[in-house]
Amino acid sequence: MYAKLLTSWPIFLPPFLTIALAMISKRPGFSIICGIFLGVFIKVGVLDHQYVFEFVKYFREIFYKDNTLVANNISLFIFLWLLGSYTSLLDKSGALGTMTGRLMKFINTPRKCEMAIIVIALIVFIDDYFNSLIVGAIALPMVQKLGVSREKLAYYLDSTAGPACILIPFSSWGVTIMAIIERNLQKHNLIGLFSFEVFIKSAAYNFYAIGALVLTLVVAFTTFDFPLMRALDKKSQDSLKTKSPEDPLHVDQSHQLRVKRNVPEERNLFFAATTSLSFLLVGTIIIMLLSGYILSNYQTNLMKLLNHIDVGISLILGAVGSLALVSVYLNPSVPVIKNSFVEGYKSMAPAMKILMLAWALSSVIQDLNIGHVLSDFLIESGLNPAFIPLSVFIVAGILSFSSGTSWATFSILVPIVFDLVMATNQNLLYISLGATLGGAVMGDHSSPISDTSILSSTGAKCDHMSHVVTQLPYCVLVGVLSGGGYLMFSYFY
Repeated sequence: MYAKLLTSWPIFLPPFLTIALAMISKRPGFSIICGIFLGVFIKVGVLDHQYVFEFVKYFREIFYKDNTLVANNISLFIFLWLLGSYTSLLDKSGALGTMTGRLMKFINTPRKCEMAIIVIALIVFIDDYFNSLIVGAIALPMVQKLGVSREKLAYYLDSTAGPACILIPFSSWGVTIMAIIERNLQKHNLIGLFSFEVFIKSAAYNFYAIGALVLTLVVAFTTFDFPLMRALDKKSQDSLKTKSPEDPLHVDQSHQLRVKRNVPEERNLFFAATTSLSFLLVGTIIIMLLSGYILSNYQTNLMKLLNHIDVGISLILGAVGSLALVSVYLNPSVPVIKNSFVEGYKSMAPAMKILMLAWALSSVIQDLNIGHVLSDFLIESGLNPAFIPLSVFIVAGILSFSSGTSWATFSILVPIVFDLVMATNQNLLYISLGATLGGAVMGDHSSPISDTSILSSTGAKCDHMSHVVTQLPYCVLVGVLSGGGYLMFSYFY
C-alpha cells in the first residue's frame, strides 16, 4: 500500500514546486512554467522532440482538443477582453465615478460596502466565474472610494464563488455534481435514492463551504481580520487622503475621454453605468437560462435546463449587450471605442496569461495521475469506516490544491467514495460526500493555480499572489475547523 505511494513521489513534485516557487518568488507565471517543464519531463522522461511535442500539446489543447475547439476556454478569454473594454469605457467617460458617488450616499462605510459585496455575490450563485468577474466589476469602484483593500474584495469574491456554488443545486457546480452522483447511484443500484436528495443531504456536511461563507459574514460584521489583511485595509484607508492622479476613480476631468458631441450630463452618466451593469448582472443570467432552455430542446425541467447552460456564450452576449447600452447613452466616437478595446486587453492580458498557464499545468498534473494514486491509497488502506470522512476531506484537499481544480477532484473521488461506503457502511454516504466536496473546495480556494482564485484577483484588480497570501490564513482556519468536525464525528461514531 505505502510502497506504491512512495515510488510515485516524483509525480507530486510539479505542483509542490510550482506552489513553493510562487510563494517565495511572488511570480506565479514563472512558477507555473517551471511546474509545467518539470511535469512534462517526468511524464516523457527525456529531453527530445517528444518532450517538445508534449509541451506544446498542453498549450494547444487549451483551445483545440480532439479535433474540436474548446469553446468554454475561448469564450472566457473573449469575455475577459470585453469586460476589460467595458470597464475602461465606463471609467474614462466618468460614468463609473458618477455611479459610485451616488451609491456612496447609501453605502457610505467600509462595513456597509463589505456587506453589499457579500449580498450581491450570494445572489449571483449561478457560476463561480460569473460571480468573481461581474461582482468584482460592480464592487471595485465602491471599494476604492471607501478604503477597503482590493485584497479584501478578492477574498470576498473567492469565498462566495466556489463555496456558494457547491452548496446550491441550481448552479453550474450543483448540476455537475448531481450528474456524477446520479451515475454512481445507478452503478450501485440505489433505487430509492435521488441525486437531488443526496446532494442536499450531503451539503449539510460540507463543513468547509459553510464555514467559508460564515467567516465572510464574521469578517464583514466584526473587526476580525488576520494581520496582513488588516494592514492592507489600513493602507487603503490612509491612501484615501493622498490619492495619486493615476487612480482611475480620481482622474482629472481634462484627461477623461470625450464623446462625439460633448461630455454627457451627470444623470446620463449615472444611467449609462447603472443600466449597463444591471444588464451585465441580470441580463446575463437570463441569457444563461435561455441558452439552457434552447440547448436542452426546450425542456421546462429546471435541472435539465441548468445542465445545458452555455456559460461562455452567455457571458459574451452579456458583455456585448452592456457595451451596446453604454454606447447608446454615451455615443462614443470610433477612436474612443478603439482605445477602450486596447486598454481592455492590456488590463486583462496578465490574467489571461496566468489562466492559460494554470490550465496547462492542471492538464499536466491530471495526466500524471496524482488523483488515481491518492484514491488507490484510500481504497487499499483498510480504513476504519469512522475515519472515511476525515480521510477523503484531506485527500480531496491535497488533490485540489495540487491541481488547482475542484471539478477534476470530485470527478475522481466521488465514485471512490461511493465504492468505499458501499463496501463498509452506507450510512456514511452523506457525510463522506460532503467531506469530499468540502475538501475539493478547500484546495481550490487556497491554491495559487486555481482558476477561480485567478479570476477573483482579476475581478478585484489586485496582484494575484497578494490575494493568495492574504486569503490563505482564512482558508487554513476554516480547513482546520472543518477537519476537527470530521475528527469529532470519527470519535463519536
